[in-house]
Amino acid sequence: MIFRRKKPSSGTSPGVPRPRGRENAGNGPGSPVSATQNPLARRFQLDEEPDTIDLEPVDGFRDTADQEQDVSTTRILWGDNAQAAAAENQALKNPVSGFLAVISGPGRGSVCMLGYGNNSIGRDVSQAIALDHGDSRISRENHCTVTYDPVNRKFYLQPGAGKNLTYLEGQLVLADTQLAAGNQIRVGDTELRFVPLCGKDFDWTETQLLSKP
Repeated sequence: MIFRRKKPSSGTSPGVPRPRGRENAGNGPGSPVSATQNPLARRFQLDEEPDTIDLEPVDGFRDTADQEQDVSTTRILWGDNAQAAAAENQALKNPVSGFLAVISGPGRGSVCMLGYGNNSIGRDVSQAIALDHGDSRISRENHCTVTYDPVNRKFYLQPGAGKNLTYLEGQLVLADTQLAAGNQIRVGDTELRFVPLCGKDFDWTETQLLSKP
C-alpha cells in the first residue's frame, strides 16, 4: 500500500506568516541565505522526506512472524511437577491393595482403600479405615484389622482388642482368618464387602513401581 504525500506549493499563501529559523537565516536584514549556506541553519535542517511512503511489510518479516506464531511453546512448571512427583512417590510407598465397600448400615455406598500391611478399622480419623458415618457400635480405635501380606499375597482379618466384636460371613472372628474375594465383614451395625486388588494374579512389586523402604 502506497501513500503519496502532496507537495507544498512554491509560493507562500496570503496571510501565512513567513517561516522563521532556517528559512530566514541570513547575514542581515533583507539578505536571505539558503539553509545550506548558514551553519546554524544546517544544524536544524531536517532530512529530505520522500514523496511517497510504502507501507508494505519488509520481505521476510511476515514469514518470520507467521513462523513464530506456529511454533508451539512448552511451559515447564517446576513447582507443579515437583508436587505431582512427590504425590506419586508417596502413593507408591503404600499403594492400594484392595477395597472395603460399605453395603449396609450408615455410610452405605462408600468405599475405603486398603494399603499394604495392617489396616486398622475404627471410627477415629487416625485409623487406616475410618468408618465415621455415625455407627456408634464401632470402636473408636482398632475394632478389627485387615492385613495384606505382599510376600504370600494374601489378606487376613484380625479381631480387635476392644469389647466390640467382628463377624465374617456371620461367624465370630476370634483369631486371624484368611479373607477371600467377596467376603462380608460385620462391625457394629455396618456390613463391609471385601474386594481385593492384589493377589495371586497381580501385585505392585511385579511392575517394579513399589518404592523400597
